[in-house]
Amino acid sequence: MKPNHILLVLVIAVVAACAPAPVLRDMTLLQDESLLTPPGREIPPAGTPMPTEVAAATDEAQPTPTLDPVAANSIIQDNGDGTCASPCWRGITPGTTLWRDALTIVEDDETLQNLQIESDENTGAVGALFENVGGSSPCCNMASRDGEIVDFISLRLAPTMLLSEVIDIWGDPTYAIGGPVADDQALVYLFYPNVPMMLAVFVAGPQSSITASSEVIGVIYAKSSDLEEIVRSTPLHFWEGYDTFAAYDDEEGTFDQTAVPTLPPTAESAAEGG
Repeated sequence: MKPNHILLVLVIAVVAACAPAPVLRDMTLLQDESLLTPPGREIPPAGTPMPTEVAAATDEAQPTPTLDPVAANSIIQDNGDGTCASPCWRGITPGTTLWRDALTIVEDDETLQNLQIESDENTGAVGALFENVGGSSPCCNMASRDGEIVDFISLRLAPTMLLSEVIDIWGDPTYAIGGPVADDQALVYLFYPNVPMMLAVFVAGPQSSITASSEVIGVIYAKSSDLEEIVRSTPLHFWEGYDTFAAYDDEEGTFDQTAVPTLPPTAESAAEGG
């Protein structure tokens, strides 16, 4: 299984992992509404000088203040209130943030606990699983293929945000795909390749519909290349607005985005470096 396929399976498993009787709407999960932060609020690169007021000229030169990497990744350039827009979460941005800095951010966050880290000595890949304080099960995980840069973040969320609120901020998603979980529970996954992010939206069973008041209960932030590969290799429906679950079911209807199989390299392409 390719790494990107593993990533998608992992996200779905994390969002829906409450076996044997899943309860997807769980108020003890992470209560985080950073998805509603408007785009354009960027985290400065590590070491970026902090904005300072212009002081009166003196004869003695003053050094330019700089931040350590973690502090730089935790402060917003516009107001420094600790909130950043997707695909950044609490100062961690897939494809940008160093793994060691991301771990420090999680460790220093007083609303998170029980950080568990696993690594693969053969590949260098590393993953972290953690909970929100007061939670009954892990809410969050992040991973790095090489142990150097964060590749993705996956969050299970308490049902405090409505889909309409997220669409008001980010516009319509591009693709959607649904999967039943139980008679009274289902999930519709919404893809935003341009952010890049993927949402998990709760639907009250396969016979129900996804509506403006449907709740967002999960999100994954990934590198653009990873989400593009997931889209490329996964059968998906175009988002056509609020509709029945059946309209987006992964087992019904005709897919608008069909999976493109990835072929193994041929001897000729390998010789040419392709």
